[in-house]
Amino acid sequence: MEQGYKSSVQFGTPHQARPAPWTLERMLGITGTASSNALRRAADACARPLALVGLFTFFVNLLLFVSPIYMMQVYDRVLNSHSLETLFFLTLIAIFLLAGLAVFEHFRGQVLSSLGE
Repeated sequence: MEQGYKSSVQFGTPHQARPAPWTLERMLGITGTASSNALRRAADACARPLALVGLFTFFVNLLLFVSPIYMMQVYDRVLNSHSLETLFFLTLIAIFLLAGLAVFEHFRGQVLSSLGE
């Protein structure tokens, strides 16, 4: 083996030498800085509220399972045992979670309407 052998082939280029050809920002036409591009300014202004909407949407989708799970628990636990206490507490938990769903839906709608203005 030769110690002084150098290959003329480079495997890869530095990250800053060439931008990625298919980034989402380039596909949408969001290039440059915020001071030079109005679309970049709008995207930067909307990034935080959209992340908040995504978080609210995650919890809304999670809480949409409350009704089917409540019904399954009623059919599985209450109808077999005829326990009114179990029905009461299951109903109380379901009402609490559905109220949380309503709150998340309200805040998500408020953020989206303020984002649209």
